[in-house]
Order: sequence, then structure tokens, then C-alpha cells
Amino acid sequence: MTEVRSGQPKAKRRVTAKFVVVLVLIVVAVIFIVQNTARREINLLFWSVSLPTWIWLLAVLLIGVIIGSMFPWFRPKKK
Repeated sequence: MTEVRSGQPKAKRRVTAKFVVVLVLIVVAVIFIVQNTARREINLLFWSVSLPTWIWLLAVLLIGVIIGSMFPWFRPKKK
């Protein structure tokens, strides 16, 4: 068998502090969501919806991620 090489070495990935913090926050969020499974009623203006708490928590987490990605104030500036 002949092995085809691109001539470029594989890039080694380093584990950064930012990666570890994000990973820990994801694990904590998942644990928090899994432990809160009771049904809750949410009222917003004239709507009233009853769903399991984990769905509400997941929805709020996703909304936070979307809002955080829309406002890149804390990202390093590209040169």
C-alpha cells in the first residue's frame, strides 16, 4: 500500500484555559438542566405555557449564546 502524504505535518492542538473554562461551563449547564426536570408554568404577557424545566433552561441558554454571539465586545480585535 502506498501512503499519500501532503507534506505538511499535523497541527498539534493545545488545550487552552479558555477551552477548559468553556468545557466546565458546558458540563455544569448540562448537569443543571438534567437535574431540573419538573414541569413549570411560564407566563409572558398574555401567554402561559407549561413545559419541563429543562426545556426552559435549554431555551434560555441558547438565547444567551445567540445574544452573546451578536455582541462581540469581548473578542480580541483582528489586526
